[in-house]
Amino acid sequence: MMLGIALTMLSGLCTMGMTIADLSDSGHQGGDLNLSGIQFIVGLPFVVVGALIWWGGWAWRRKHRGAAPPPGQSPSNREPGDAP
Repeated sequence: MMLGIALTMLSGLCTMGMTIADLSDSGHQGGDLNLSGIQFIVGLPFVVVGALIWWGGWAWRRKHRGAAPPPGQSPSNREPGDAP
């Protein structure tokens, strides 16, 4: 989960910084190669993969935490369909 958070944050910050730099650069000369938008083609897959790793870690952690009864729940507070 921490890897996903780090990948999402770093990739998102880099992509956002490149976008701001691209939008604020008004000094394009004639003949310059315009690569605006390439940062999204390169950066957004890393953001998406990082978000998926983050979500997968959260779901895995939640699944394993749900195996034990919640704290403070006594056996008398169980639902009728719960196994003993």
